[in-house]
Amino acid sequence: MSRERFVAPADEDELRRLVVEANAADRGLLVGGGLEEPERLPGEEDHLAIGLGRLRGIVAFEPGDLTITARSGTTVAALQEAAAAAGQRLAIEPARPESRSLGAAVALGEDGFIAALYGELREQVLGLRAITGAGEILRPGGRVVKNVTGYDLRKLLCGSAGRLAIISELSFRLRPLPVAEASFVFAGLEEGAALERGRELRRLDHKIAGLALRRDRAGHLLALRAEGAPAAIEALAAELRGAERLEPAAARALWRELAACPAPWDRRLVLRHRPAQLGRVLDLIGREGDLVVDLVAGRLRLPARDGESLPELLERSGRPWLRPELAVLAAMDDPREAELVRRGIADLGAPSGRVAEIESRLVEVFDPRGLLMRGRRPRGLP
Repeated sequence: MSRERFVAPADEDELRRLVVEANAADRGLLVGGGLEEPERLPGEEDHLAIGLGRLRGIVAFEPGDLTITARSGTTVAALQEAAAAAGQRLAIEPARPESRSLGAAVALGEDGFIAALYGELREQVLGLRAITGAGEILRPGGRVVKNVTGYDLRKLLCGSAGRLAIISELSFRLRPLPVAEASFVFAGLEEGAALERGRELRRLDHKIAGLALRRDRAGHLLALRAEGAPAAIEALAAELRGAERLEPAAARALWRELAACPAPWDRRLVLRHRPAQLGRVLDLIGREGDLVVDLVAGRLRLPARDGESLPELLERSGRPWLRPELAVLAAMDDPREAELVRRGIADLGAPSGRVAEIESRLVEVFDPRGLLMRGRRPRGLP
């Protein structure tokens, strides 16, 4: 096998060949969605880095069926542009859609605040093609909603962080662009009042397409976005006393900021908790410092303090509500921090018991040699 350090395959056949050759040489694989060689951690010097940036383009688009199929290296923004020409969209909002590939968004489960209305990203993936760590081609699902073959396998690969297979192609369910939408913000609230107001807003009888709380030096900002008929939007506006209604351009900018805030990907931790536990989680973390919370999904983005390592941030964030795999995903974009996160997992404990057994079996089936993202798994996982 040749010893290239970085390869950007032109098609799925070349991608599969690279995986098969890596198996024969027992060579670790690092997979990214772009065209640049990723930074490597110690011990990864001989790993083969694969960039999926050449696997781009729309394969099939059926506006009448609200379905679209694209190669995994296609950016989210490129797919949205194609869908918008037919008055449709993919209901996800990852940070940096201009550079985020569809494959990376699905592998990391990046659905965004809009999942409050349309559900998690895994619910919108109708089918996919992927290459397992053993070099086998998977094709669960299809291009139309009625085809449910491989339903569970599609969900399994969503959010798997590339640990089971390399996604090469994806089919999605699209949604019509909203007839009307509006965003409202409440500023100047104390944290307790903001949390209580957020709980009230969750119970509104409207199509809530995002509900977020941001804390920064300026204070607390509670943001709500709704979609629906124009009359419904105006009725909601009348109900939201004390809220400021944003102009469309300002609203778009705010939700993009919230998706990217409060820190770059290499300096933030993503926690998942039950919304009802948020107050107690904030007590553990501390009532100072920047953060952004998705009040519907219960996802909290927390940046490291000046001089604080991510393992220290992990410890400060409270063990009962931490899913270690999410902490690893939060640092995947910058491998310089991934090693710190991986070390920090040891203090919080890796999955154990039945969960660890299931994860071990899955990896044995999909990637028996452990080539995919080798060395970037929490301690205790295969």
